[in-house]
Amino acid sequence: MGPTEIFRPTFSRVLAYALWVLLAFIAISATVGTSGSVRLRVITGCIFAATVVVLFYFRPYVEVSDGGILLANPLKTTMLPWPAIESTEIHGSFNVQTVDGMKHSSYAATIANKRNDLGLAGEVKKFSDNRLEALSAAGYLNDIRPEGAPVTVTRNIAGLVAISATALAFLITLFT
Repeated sequence: MGPTEIFRPTFSRVLAYALWVLLAFIAISATVGTSGSVRLRVITGCIFAATVVVLFYFRPYVEVSDGGILLANPLKTTMLPWPAIESTEIHGSFNVQTVDGMKHSSYAATIANKRNDLGLAGEVKKFSDNRLEALSAAGYLNDIRPEGAPVTVTRNIAGLVAISATALAFLITLFT
């Protein structure tokens, strides 16, 4: 029916690149003129910080496709098929209300500032509402039971393991 659209916050991705450059500079600087234990602490701290940056600034996005809305948040991904969606709203971020009464929020699509600028959240809402309307008008959502389209929540196990492992490595270097 329509193209798949992926929405990513530009500012947070630019910030992620800037932070990675800063962390690389700090890690490289630590290799010059510091003792082995200090060097190890700084490098493991930078790796932990880079992992946090990946998960919270670089990874999040919203994907709108003919299959539904996918919310890729830092530690989980939620797939919301169109028949399960009751409405969308913006309240601090882009939110999806499902027919079972649950509310799912996007970490990626938030309101840009407090001057009523809806930012990426408004863009995602408009696009997703238009897609839902087009699919409904074309008859693709007729005769589909909501219970036949369950919401799928997947934990970001790789992200959880990465952040736990790098945090543990950093803590070990602090206390040894």
